[in-house]
Amino acid sequence: EKYAFENCVMLSKISINGTLEFLGNKAFYETPIMDEENYENGALYIDGILVDVLENEVSGEFEIKTGTYLLADGAFDVCKKVTNVIIPDTVKYIGDKCFFGCKELRTLYIPKTVEKIGEEIFESAYEYIVIKGELNSVSHLYSIENGIPFSSTDESSEYNVDFELVEKMAESEYDVLIFA
Repeated sequence: EKYAFENCVMLSKISINGTLEFLGNKAFYETPIMDEENYENGALYIDGILVDVLENEVSGEFEIKTGTYLLADGAFDVCKKVTNVIIPDTVKYIGDKCFFGCKELRTLYIPKTVEKIGEEIFESAYEYIVIKGELNSVSHLYSIENGIPFSSTDESSEYNVDFELVEKMAESEYDVLIFA
């Protein structure tokens, strides 16, 4: 649940058994767990869960730590300088609004191991985003359902994205561009 442990000022350590499929946005907000000393390269990990990313500490390409299995709801909330995110093949779940407000995000690599992608993971930030993943994967289906460009990582596939076309589409006043 969102803000589940908010203001629990005595909560400085927690153990999670690895079976969670989601963790609410800012679950540990205003607790000692969120102290910057607990962050590793701008990210807070707890027992295989990426809980939070400090918006001013992360820029450019960000590679999520191997062994992570869950990206919490809103984990990258308003990380305005991150441009590319690489998710390791240990991740199974991506939480709701995980990349909300990441206005510079251009590429998100989602491995085939991801079983569930939350709602509105980009919210207002998907004008120029391309999801990279395997054909017929959860990420491929998510991109189709949400109208987000997809680029296949399958070496045998010729199904890839023209990034200039993606930018033209984002700048267009139309929902669909048709080229003859």
